[in-house]
Amino acid sequence: QLIRLEGTLDTAELSKAFRRLIQRHENLRTSFELIDEEPVQKIAASSDFELEQWTAGEELDESIRKFIRPFALDQAPLFRAGLIKVKPDEHILMMDMHHIITDGVSQSILIHDFMQLYSGKSLPPIKLSYKDFAEWQQSKKMVRAADKQFWNNEFAEEAPVLELPTDFKRPQVRKYEGDTFRFDIRPEQTVILEYIAKQENTTMFNMLFAIFYVLLAKLSNQKDVVVGITTAGRQDADLENVIGMFVNTLPLRQRIDGKQSFRAFLRQVQKKTLQGLDHQAYSYEELLDDIKVERNTS
Repeated sequence: QLIRLEGTLDTAELSKAFRRLIQRHENLRTSFELIDEEPVQKIAASSDFELEQWTAGEELDESIRKFIRPFALDQAPLFRAGLIKVKPDEHILMMDMHHIITDGVSQSILIHDFMQLYSGKSLPPIKLSYKDFAEWQQSKKMVRAADKQFWNNEFAEEAPVLELPTDFKRPQVRKYEGDTFRFDIRPEQTVILEYIAKQENTTMFNMLFAIFYVLLAKLSNQKDVVVGITTAGRQDADLENVIGMFVNTLPLRQRIDGKQSFRAFLRQVQKKTLQGLDHQAYSYEELLDDIKVERNTS
């Protein structure tokens, strides 16, 4: 993350705020070591955090590139911060965290807590830590038998690979060299979609999700389509202020019947989405092990 700061900046107080932040959140003091070929989470009592600082010249982009570099998972913290002085009253604050200790919600928590600490404000204690969640998850206490049964029933029949009509064959090893196409839906189209969603007592998410399923079904000429969505995975209110990787993936499977009306299919999508969310405590990785999905590097 890059944040432009304008105004007088107290770098000593900035460093102090980061050290307090790292002391507050165990994940910012966490590393991972292999013991008997198994990764083990280790939490340091303290951290040798140092704020990296540069003075910007013409090589501003070069300073940013040097800041972004690999982490060693067995060396905490898996978090770094850097400050580039552009002018006396203008700085660029850079923050980098390994994804193993963070998710999207965590980024908001980090920024909120950091701003509070830099302003000299106190924060309420955190009731739970990520290791509590990890222990809870490993003990299976958070996974009801109904959750496992639901997902295993969903994939009792093997799910087909979505075969989209692409220009080239799939490479042997998957690559990430694609592009992003952005577009806007016209206001009059949005009004119609919102009207249909309101009539069916559903959300715009489910409306667009249903449209996406239909698009994939038509492009692939397949009637059985699986699309993954992510959930925050913070079902306990005491986890709302904890930094960590909680995200889970829900593979939602829909069977598209060409004789079905779109409104009926929309209701079907809403029902399956709600069911998936009700059973979100079961991890995607465990499901893959259960149904013995054949791994394919392409």
